[in-house]
Amino acid sequence: MEAIQSSPYKDYYLNYDTHKDKSTELENNIKKELAKYKKKSSGNEITINDENKIKGLLKEYKELYTKLHEAYAPSTVDKLSLPTAGIKERQDDIQKMEINYGELEKEFTSLESQKYKFKNFITEDYREKEEYKNMTNEELVEMQKNKMNDQEDKIIEIAKDVKQGKNLANEAKNVMKEQNKQLDQINEDMDRTDAKMNSLTKRFNNYVAHTSMCKMIVILIIELIVGALIYLFLFDVF
Repeated sequence: MEAIQSSPYKDYYLNYDTHKDKSTELENNIKKELAKYKKKSSGNEITINDENKIKGLLKEYKELYTKLHEAYAPSTVDKLSLPTAGIKERQDDIQKMEINYGELEKEFTSLESQKYKFKNFITEDYREKEEYKNMTNEELVEMQKNKMNDQEDKIIEIAKDVKQGKNLANEAKNVMKEQNKQLDQINEDMDRTDAKMNSLTKRFNNYVAHTSMCKMIVILIIELIVGALIYLFLFDVF
């Protein structure tokens, strides 16, 4: 116990849970700020204060786990003859802190590089034009943001026109569908009419055929009667 009291890491031994809670708090705060940073980067709204805040939290987190790492390093623990109970668990916690820090720092570096890549793209693109040469990077970024907002408004208008065109197309489709129904009805009526006409034509032809046959029979009878009269007349004469 005397060795711990004289150690420069005394506070990290006696108040370990407090420092562990602090590391968890820092980690959560960094994650929240990274989420905000990512959201702002999509709209180019990041400020130097946003970056400095994350850098400050990362620095504080690194300093904390570094001190804990030094305090619970095997060589330090052996020199102070600290009790082994719970030491391994704390060493594992500190190792996790170091891993988490590395992941958070990597994420921030990636987001930061993407932001500068966007800025540099804007700068290089517009610097080629004479009217933009005297503008600062911030002015160029702001101008590009305005242009993007204008483009977004135009896209919204186009979307409205497309929607309106789609509605008109649907209306035209419904009209054509109704007209097709009417045409189908007309075709059905014409088919029925055609069937009736065929029936009438057939009946008419049959009537004509029967009528002609009757005439022929009557004529034949008349001819027979006339022939008979002529025969009788000639027979009487001779």
